[in-house]
Amino acid sequence: MFHLRDDTLYPRTQPLEVITFVLYTKALIFSSDLQNYIEKMEVFYYEKSTIVKLKGNRRKPWFAKATVGYKENGQPIQKAVCNEKGEKYFESRPEAEETLIWWNKNHGNLNVNKLTYTFKQLFDEWSEIFIPTKEERKRMRKTHETIKGKLGLSNSMGLLAAAKKFKSLYNRKYSSIKKNDFQQIIYSTDGKKTKIVDMRNLIMKLDDYALGEDIIIKGYGSLLEVEYEESDGQRAPYTYDTIERIWQHEGELIADIQLILLYTGMRIEELLFLDTASINMEDEYWICGLKTEAGKNRLIPLHHEIVPIVKRYFNKDNKYLFMMNNGERLYYDKYRIMYVEFMDNLHLKDDYTTHETRYTFRSELDRMGADDRCMDLLMGHQSGNAGNKVYNQKTFEELKATIELINYRKKKHEKITYLRA
Repeated sequence: MFHLRDDTLYPRTQPLEVITFVLYTKALIFSSDLQNYIEKMEVFYYEKSTIVKLKGNRRKPWFAKATVGYKENGQPIQKAVCNEKGEKYFESRPEAEETLIWWNKNHGNLNVNKLTYTFKQLFDEWSEIFIPTKEERKRMRKTHETIKGKLGLSNSMGLLAAAKKFKSLYNRKYSSIKKNDFQQIIYSTDGKKTKIVDMRNLIMKLDDYALGEDIIIKGYGSLLEVEYEESDGQRAPYTYDTIERIWQHEGELIADIQLILLYTGMRIEELLFLDTASINMEDEYWICGLKTEAGKNRLIPLHHEIVPIVKRYFNKDNKYLFMMNNGERLYYDKYRIMYVEFMDNLHLKDDYTTHETRYTFRSELDRMGADDRCMDLLMGHQSGNAGNKVYNQKTFEELKATIELINYRKKKHEKITYLRA
């Protein structure tokens, strides 16, 4: 068993002894004494912070240097530190020493203590700050509220699940983990795009936090590659039977949102951001769009089937069409939770995604022989068919006629062929 003597903490400077010392300690990498060694070495480097005097005739030649990290070879990284007033250079050595004492008291101990943080320790500290607690998440599910300074429920759940994928790294010192360590775990993970992307996002967030805390000097999260199987676009669209089942729940928030999407072809984000100032209830249309130039500021007449639904939520005193009881806009995270619960109650959770309402809309219009130009204008597609997006009375009437071609409710139990969206 190797026992580290006190005088070993302060090795003499002969090159041979230093080399022997380093090689011998590296040989202890799997030794039970390694942790004690690391802790003692941290104390050594921490205590070996230095006071420096610059050469030349300077009015303030003195400054203090403190250890803030370690290189890959174990050598300390030092930087000049400031006092509480932000001053870095001083006229006398005692002033520099006082600065070093103040800095170590307020910053040094914190940095040194975190230098050996494992993946799990770093994640636990980060999540305590940014991830809602179990009780908070439980409350968020019920009230759909958000908590200031913390991530949304959907994002939090995705990152918590992603952390479990890195279980093999839990006990590794975070600063020792390389890009390839993260990358191999990501490559070996099968799953949906969102799951893989969550894994990379987690490492990026941990890197940002660790960099801010001087735990690491370089992050790898932004360099990680994500690979996943692209969907072939052939998942089952909404059937007429499914749409009729949703109609049976008209009056419920999620059912009403699904029906509006099915009859407008909008993206969910566009609907949740829909400003009431963009809604003309008298002429029954609205102006919407977020994603692309072709998709922005596009006119969508309201199908007669959904006009009563829109009127139910429309309040000109509200900024957005869909508002929560607390006066905030309905955010996607809140919508997502309610959507999953709603579809689960219909035993459809694994059959559809919200975006497939848009596919269904396009497929139904094509099935009914709608004009390509009108379909592209309604959906915000960039194509030669759409031409210049200039709306006049004739255009409005053409779009209205196109929208009214949708007739989901008289074709129950038929399937819709998937087309592009």
